Amino acid sequence: MLGKQWSALLKLIQDVSAVFSISINSFLILLVLTKSLKQLGAYKWLMIYISVFEILYSILDVILVPQHYSHGPTFLVIVGIQHKLFGPAGLTLLNSFYWGFFGASMAVFAVHFVYRWLVVSE
Repeated sequence: MLGKQWSALLKLIQDVSAVFSISINSFLILLVLTKSLKQLGAYKWLMIYISVFEILYSILDVILVPQHYSHGPTFLVIVGIQHKLFGPAGLTLLNSFYWGFFGASMAVFAVHFVYRWLVVSE
């Protein structure tokens, strides 16, 4: 595939994935708020937090449209500035948030599984 065609395909996949992520996570929040048992307690709020986190992460991905490249030990992310809502300074800030979300997602999942393990092991 040519470079422009590949980029267009990646953009389409990102957009479809973001819509799917936002829809499913919004539905999960609705279910947790309206249908969950009171016995879930704090776990209910942990699930809502994770869903909101993933929605925000998806929105950042759609705004930035980062292109990831790796070669050997090098990892490069390119965020184009053409046809964007924000200027270079705003995109730099959003890119920092994006990578903060990436790093925090590992911690969020760790907290989620540790919480579940502690509840099950009691």
